[in-house]
Amino acid sequence: MKFKMKIICYARPWNTSQFLEIAKGIDSSAEVQVFSEHFSADKTGISRRYYSFLKKEKFINKTSYLMNDRDIILRCRLLRKLKRIDALKHLYAMRVAISEFMDVYQPNIILSLTIDSFVIDCLYEYAQSKSIRFVGLVPSFVNGYFRLSARGEHLCLRAPTEGEVSNVLSFLESQHYQPNFLKASKRSPFWSFIKRWARNLVKPVYFYIKRHLSLERYNYHYWASEKVSLDWLSFNPVFNIGDEDWQHKVLKNGKKNIYIPLQMIPEATVDYWCDNLDAVEYENTLYEIIIRLSSDFNFLIKEHPNVLGWRNPQIYQNLQSIEGVTICPTDTPSNEIVEFCDAVFVWTGSVGVEAALRGKPVFALCNAYYLNSRMFKVVCSTTSSNEMLHFIEAQSLSLNDQEKRALVSYVLSGLLDGKFKNDGSWSKSLPEDMVEAENMGIEIAKVLKQIPQNKSD
Repeated sequence: MKFKMKIICYARPWNTSQFLEIAKGIDSSAEVQVFSEHFSADKTGISRRYYSFLKKEKFINKTSYLMNDRDIILRCRLLRKLKRIDALKHLYAMRVAISEFMDVYQPNIILSLTIDSFVIDCLYEYAQSKSIRFVGLVPSFVNGYFRLSARGEHLCLRAPTEGEVSNVLSFLESQHYQPNFLKASKRSPFWSFIKRWARNLVKPVYFYIKRHLSLERYNYHYWASEKVSLDWLSFNPVFNIGDEDWQHKVLKNGKKNIYIPLQMIPEATVDYWCDNLDAVEYENTLYEIIIRLSSDFNFLIKEHPNVLGWRNPQIYQNLQSIEGVTICPTDTPSNEIVEFCDAVFVWTGSVGVEAALRGKPVFALCNAYYLNSRMFKVVCSTTSSNEMLHFIEAQSLSLNDQEKRALVSYVLSGLLDGKFKNDGSWSKSLPEDMVEAENMGIEIAKVLKQIPQNKSD
């Protein structure tokens, strides 16, 4: 009797078709079930089980955390905003609902986005406990590739060719290189800003109404969107942030200049890719680091192009009030600031790779997936200025060609060929999108044959 593979796809209504095509590429004869927090997309019944279990209190431990409870709650942008007992209630209800279905269905593969919520985290937790392959998809900053990762970790998936390394190194070193996910904002920055601000202005009311009228009061996407948009709500948007004359305004005080590109938050790249839980408190950690080190360094800050208009502008005022901080205009090319500075400080941002290739020491607050070069140093919020200064001085020589190629090869070893569209632009009416998704599945299938069953994929 021929073995029939079973695949669970975690998806939302707008990307269900894409995930089904990817699953088809993995195994065209597989039995595929879609799990979603949206009733309209969920075919497993897990979401309705979750609502049913929320009405039961007997399985909720009210006095202590169990297993990964604390980690899952603090990383989830929704649960960490709830009262502890409420967060535990939702976590346990989802955990039991998933287990109840999975124990019967017994999938071979769970195909998902990279973890960005407690819902997916519970899926991953279950997959680990049962040695089920978890395939988390991530768009890559290297155009034309995508990554497999559950919580941001690097997975060695293949050995890139010398020609491939040369091509990627060439365009990463280009002064004008930018990832595809930044190009829309670059084309019309002002209107992108207005669109983000206006959308966030109506989100709290829209998603509150949506939750209740849809009878999906605890739909993760609706509920988290409502709460996050309230946090970032602002009636006084600021478009022209930063000083056009920033190069001349940076203090000439003999201090080293460190560039900190602001990351998108809340997002998986901070919430889940940072092994250090303290780093998840992004703004507080940012202020703490800059204030503590400002007596020894100057800091240049630039907003993420895809965040301007969405993030509450209070953060810019807070940063500008700290001595030694200069905010650069958002449209300033990152590479230009990298060249100007003595070092770069990141959480997990891809600017770290670009900076290292340009001969700049990089301080990383987390063990980011690309850390494989002498140019990188993992630090914490209490790392001393002297230690950082010594590291900058020790890296006075830029990477040679062999070292650059080794870094790019390491990054590429964790990437697969394909364009994963996670921005809503994928359409099953576009033949090229359908072919691309199926080819991604084929690439994934090749990798799965090479990675042992007990490892997360």
